[in-house]
Amino acid sequence: MVTIHILVNNAAILGPVVPLWETEVLSWVHTLHVNLIGTYLCCRAVLPVMLQQNQGKIVNVTSGARVRGSAAFVRCHQAAYFSSKAGITQLTELLSHQLSGKNIQVNAMSPGGRTRMLEGLLDDAKNIGDTELVESTQRVIAADPRERSAELAVFLASDASGTLSGRVISYADDFHTLSSRIQSIMASDAYTLRRVELE
Repeated sequence: MVTIHILVNNAAILGPVVPLWETEVLSWVHTLHVNLIGTYLCCRAVLPVMLQQNQGKIVNVTSGARVRGSAAFVRCHQAAYFSSKAGITQLTELLSHQLSGKNIQVNAMSPGGRTRMLEGLLDDAKNIGDTELVESTQRVIAADPRERSAELAVFLASDASGTLSGRVISYADDFHTLSSRIQSIMASDAYTLRRVELE
């Protein structure tokens, strides 16, 4: 009997870094196929096994790009990448609701660190002359929190994360303390993407 206990969806590409109206259609669509549709396909492939065994952990790798709105990131024209990562965040939450009561938890993680993708973004930022994006990207590369990101992935894929599901956790969060607060987190909108209305 086949068993699958953990799925980590980590594959992603940066996609076109130009204004939307200048993008090649196939390049834009390809970015969504790799980042978002790829995540869907992997979840679709393993869930029948996880449902049969009544156990599983799914970790979808998203990005701070899903909510970041600073001028540097807006100017870099990464609409395909941002859209795909926002889609992964929403897919995670909706899938969590579908899996309620099935003992399968699905969460998204927002990692950080020096990666080939980030180095590619740095090259693109230099090519388009966006000094603010160059500086912010260089700061992330210099900090290089890959080790903490790896710890987060292990936390979400292990029993330590308990019944936590449908949430987006960042490497910068104090995630080791979440275990003792899962009940209150799950009863709120904590660690989700929500619109906040003014009263």
